[in-house]
Amino acid sequence: MSFTLTDDQLAFRDSVRAFLQETVTVESLRKRVAGKIFFDADWNKRLKELALAHFFSGEDPEASGGIQELSLFAFEVGRTAAPENLSDAMFALYVISSVKDILIKAGFNLSNVFSGDERIALTVSQNADEGMRFENVMGIPPGSWLLAFAVDGGVSFSSLSEKSINVEPIQGFDLTNALAKVDLTHSKVVQIADHIDSAIVLLNCKIVKAHELSGLAARVVEMTTEYVRTRKQFGVPVGGFQAVQHQLADMHLQAEASRALCAFAAWSAVNSPEDYALAALSALRYAAEVVPSIIETAIQLHGGIGFTWEFELHFFLRRAIAIKTLYSSENDDSILEAAKLG
Repeated sequence: MSFTLTDDQLAFRDSVRAFLQETVTVESLRKRVAGKIFFDADWNKRLKELALAHFFSGEDPEASGGIQELSLFAFEVGRTAAPENLSDAMFALYVISSVKDILIKAGFNLSNVFSGDERIALTVSQNADEGMRFENVMGIPPGSWLLAFAVDGGVSFSSLSEKSINVEPIQGFDLTNALAKVDLTHSKVVQIADHIDSAIVLLNCKIVKAHELSGLAARVVEMTTEYVRTRKQFGVPVGGFQAVQHQLADMHLQAEASRALCAFAAWSAVNSPEDYALAALSALRYAAEVVPSIIETAIQLHGGIGFTWEFELHFFLRRAIAIKTLYSSENDDSILEAAKLG
């Protein structure tokens, strides 16, 4: 087996990384948080030039992204703590691409979705019997849509532009992403569970979010390594202290273990069906466990500045805890069984 990325995958990753590193800075995140800006039209205009919506919608069979490319994208989103819930939006677009004819037949005009002008928000509920009320919907930009799926089956799609829909913004722990309560009770909702494998959708979602967590960890380890090389105490770099070296080594080991497990999960989705379900669940379970602790250790190693509001590590910690809370679950056994039955 080989986990080597293809030339096309490397080119895709590098283009996404270059864009996000250039446009998602600490200053831009602070500006968003201070102004409660959850959708930046100018930034999205530049983002649209990457043609991500076209790539993940499968509109061009010769150049379309799958779960491995989605995972690469999510990892880069994590590396910069990019806002607007991008990894979920592209994953949701990827999911509905297989049922777009059904949705269009149901009366939904999805042209702006596939062009990248509108986004799809994503939410996960614990069971399909919760009705049409969702407590934690992240990333709802103007003119958006909602893909909702349940752990025990059930997948629905709806427009959030209808006047009958009640969207109540709430304060989220991740300050760079919008969060809202959504009530679809009196809206037009299309159930698509009969047309897609909800267990596979959930497993793929876990792989994508695990990669985002892994990206957060990778960047934090880079930042901390650079900091302890230059920060001096008693006239010598703090990175020369054995206790600091041990902590940094543990951070690096955990981050790389998460990255490897995530890579295997994405690879197995395409190449090893017998390993896929367990690998997907393990990737998110492990990342959700170790990444917040990696960031907390990084905050400690940065000393007093690491605990301040002005330093960017809190963006990474809040994102990691939000992902763990919203996407990690304790019923992995039932998910694994559903995947086997599917």
